[in-house]
Amino acid sequence: MQVKGSIQVSGTTEGITFTDGTSSYQRQPKLAFRGSDFYLSASVDSRPVVNLRNRGIAIGDGVSQYLEQTRIGFSSNFYLSPDTHGGIVVNSRNPINKTIALEFPGASENIVIFRAPEAMRIVSARAALVGSASPSVTFSVNSGTDRSSLGVTHIASQAITNTTTGTQLTLSTPNIPASSWVCLVSTAQSGTVTELDISLQVEWA
Repeated sequence: MQVKGSIQVSGTTEGITFTDGTSSYQRQPKLAFRGSDFYLSASVDSRPVVNLRNRGIAIGDGVSQYLEQTRIGFSSNFYLSPDTHGGIVVNSRNPINKTIALEFPGASENIVIFRAPEAMRIVSARAALVGSASPSVTFSVNSGTDRSSLGVTHIASQAITNTTTGTQLTLSTPNIPASSWVCLVSTAQSGTVTELDISLQVEWA
């Protein structure tokens, strides 16, 4: 290699000798790569190219790090939200259906619909009746980690009379705390009601 003009060298020059403007290798430098992490291929001008088998991720001594920005794409079925530590949580938009069919409901029912093992969120709720003679049931949906104390009201007291397509229920508190019992609590009933159907669509919070 012919060097013209001045040259500044910083760091170590081990393996290279500069003599009268000429640079030469005292010994051939060697680079070692693990076959499980890297592989060689040829460029268009026949030069060797080192390729990383797992692009963007280097694993050594049990520690993973990103060598370059890695992009992850999600369809509209997912959305991102923060967790309690400021991290990123990937959530599924596909709701989980929780349904209950209560036969001959009375005016003082307290029935478990489901238990939330982790924090969840009610997306939507609907209820319908099977009956005659102007059937009606008034109820709320409450929850609590203590089965005897349902302190969170998710759906406030509402009278249901629809026996066809059902009634869309109004949500007052969508979020369900972890380890909660989610229950139907009725306060009134009239007419002949043979069945009360409730469907909750929930997702992980």
